[in-house]
Amino acid sequence: MNKRVFIVFAMAAAVMFSACSKNKSGASDMLMEEKSLQLYDDASYNMRAAAEPYTTTEPPAPAMGAFTEAETASGDMPDQTTEKRIRTGNLSFETIDFDDAELRAAELAAESGGYVESSNQYRNASNLRRADYVLRVPAEGFNAVMSGLSGLGRVTATGSSEQDVTEQYYDITARLSAKEAEEARLLELIALAENLNDLILLESRLSTVRSDIEHYKSRQAGIDRKASFSTIYLNIIEATDVYDADSLWGRVREAFGDSLDGVALFFQGLLVFIVSAAVPFLIIAAAALVGFIVFRRLMKRRRKKE
Repeated sequence: MNKRVFIVFAMAAAVMFSACSKNKSGASDMLMEEKSLQLYDDASYNMRAAAEPYTTTEPPAPAMGAFTEAETASGDMPDQTTEKRIRTGNLSFETIDFDDAELRAAELAAESGGYVESSNQYRNASNLRRADYVLRVPAEGFNAVMSGLSGLGRVTATGSSEQDVTEQYYDITARLSAKEAEEARLLELIALAENLNDLILLESRLSTVRSDIEHYKSRQAGIDRKASFSTIYLNIIEATDVYDADSLWGRVREAFGDSLDGVALFFQGLLVFIVSAAVPFLIIAAAALVGFIVFRRLMKRRRKKE
């Protein structure tokens, strides 16, 4: 009897041990499956995040004055109170001392902190020299340089203009900030990308964004350069003598010169008219002469017959 009880007890223990092993194995399998699902979900999220820049259209550039929250919080926003203006001047003057005027013009530009960007010199029909200069001077010294150049000879023409590019400048700044933020986001996505195709797409987009960044930086630097250094177009004309146009003799001389110019223009116009009218006149005259010769021959033949 005791032997039978022992056998039954042993069989029951074996069945219980087998059941516990199965439960433990099942729990382990469930745990592994849960971890696998979590990893799959993480990978799917990363793939969706990596593909996001390509499944949606590129966001429009922020409007002028619109900046990211990070820029607002950090105080990195551009100072829009600084105006950007591009000044340009034109000046022409006559001088007897041509060489000295050229030297002084270059010195005035250098003394202001500027430089001569380009220069050209040539002679006119009277063998008198003329020089064309492009001067770049600091914006704050523009008026002083223009005033100094005006004192080098008799001014024949002068003028200046100013272009406000403040709005254009800060619009470019806003677009640049948006592109730099996109670049940072793409770098983060590239670090998370696990699929080769996603990596290729992200790097292609990154190359385009960096090209845009360089373009906006170049435009921004160009405006900074033009706003910081004004441009002066200078013409120096050599003259045999220089007179005061506001004096009585100067006014008489200019009036007489204008009269001579008017007479010269009249005869030039007359000559052009004669030349332009000569061709049709010669054609008509030639036709009339041929007709007259033919008519005379016909009349002679009739007389002979009679």
